[in-house]
Amino acid sequence: MRYFKYVFILMLFMPFVVYGDSYDGNVIIDKDSDISDENYDSNIGGRASLYVSGGNSTITNSTITKSGDYDKLEYNSGLLINGKTSLKLNNSKITTNGKSSPCIGAINRGILEIDNGIFETSNSNSPIVYGIDRSVVSIKNSKLKTNGSSGIILDRNANLELENVELNINSNNKENILIYDSMINEKLEDEVNTIKINGSNIRVNSGYVFTVKNIEANIELRNTKINTKKLVEVKTTEDNRHALAKINVFDSELDGDIDVDSNSMVELHFNNTVFKGKINGDSDKYASVFVSEDSIINLTEDTYVKELYTTTEKYSNIFLNGHTMYADGKKVRGNKGKYLGKDKDGNILVDNSQEEKKTLIVSIIIVLVIAIIIGAIIFIKKGIKKS
Repeated sequence: MRYFKYVFILMLFMPFVVYGDSYDGNVIIDKDSDISDENYDSNIGGRASLYVSGGNSTITNSTITKSGDYDKLEYNSGLLINGKTSLKLNNSKITTNGKSSPCIGAINRGILEIDNGIFETSNSNSPIVYGIDRSVVSIKNSKLKTNGSSGIILDRNANLELENVELNINSNNKENILIYDSMINEKLEDEVNTIKINGSNIRVNSGYVFTVKNIEANIELRNTKINTKKLVEVKTTEDNRHALAKINVFDSELDGDIDVDSNSMVELHFNNTVFKGKINGDSDKYASVFVSEDSIINLTEDTYVKELYTTTEKYSNIFLNGHTMYADGKKVRGNKGKYLGKDKDGNILVDNSQEEKKTLIVSIIIVLVIAIIIGAIIFIKKGIKKS
C-alpha cells in the first residue's frame, strides 16, 4: 500500500507524458531562443525537421527542408509548433517533398508569426499550413505554393491570417483551402475556424478555393483578388453535421461560384466589392446576401438566395446578364445593362445599348402593329361605305 500513492500519481500524469512524447523533431526548441542563419532538415517520416515545444523564440535567415512519408500531417511537418509557445520566423524558407508533409504544423494553441518567407510542398496531402486546436498562424509578405496538395487546412478552432501573400495551389483533391472538423461525432464548444486574407492573390488549378464542412467558419477577405470557376462550397458531412460560413469581403474582386448544400448556410457581406459568378444553382439552399451600395453582383447563371439586402434602388447594382435572381422565391428586378467597371471616382459604368436596342425594337414593333391595326380599320370602313 505504501507505493500506491506513487502509482496513482504516475497514472494521473501518464496521459500528458504520452501526449508530449508523441511528437518529435530532429532539432527541438523548448526555451526562449534567438537564432539566425541555420539549416534544419529531416528525412525520417514522422519526425519534424524543427519542433518548437516551449519558449518564445525568433528565427531569422534560415532554411528548413523535410523529406520522408508519414500518415499524420502534424507529425511530419517541416516546422512543428506545439503548445502555449510562440515563434517568429523571418526571411526564411521551408520546403517539403514527402507525402503528408506540410511546411507548417501548428497545434494546441501554438502561435507562429511569419514575415518574408518562401514555402513550397511537392507531394500529396501536404498543405503549406496545417492548423489545429486553437493554433494561431500569421504569414506576411510571402510566397506559398503546393504541387499536388491542398494549400491550407484549418481544423478545430484554428486561426490563420495572410497579408500580402501569393498563394498558388495545384491540388489533386479539389479542396484547396479546407476548413473543417476532423473529429467524427464530436464537437467542441464554440467551435469556429477563422481565416483572414488581406492584400493577397490566390490561384488554384481546379476545385473550390474554400471548402467549409461540418463547422462554423469566419472568412474575411480584404483587397484580395481571386479568379476561378468555383469560389466557395459549404456542405454537410456524412455524420449529418452541417456547416455555416460567414464571409465578409471588403475592397476585393472575386470570380467564381458559391454553392451551399440543403443542410448548411452561408452569410455573404459584400463591401466595395465586385463579385462575378452565381450563388447556388437551385432553390433548396440557404444563403443570405448583403450588398453595399458600392458593390456589384455580376451574374453568370441563375441565382437563388433566401435573403437579399441592398440599399440601391431597384437592385441596380445586381447585373442579371440575361439570367434570373430569386430572393425567397421572388424574382429580383436587377439591372439589365452590362457592367463595365468603375471610373476613377468609383461611379459604376453601365452599357445599356443592348437594352436600348431591345426597347427600340419593341417600340418599332408596337408602332407597326398599331399602324397595321389603324390601316385595317380604315380599309374596313372604306369597304363598308362602298357597300
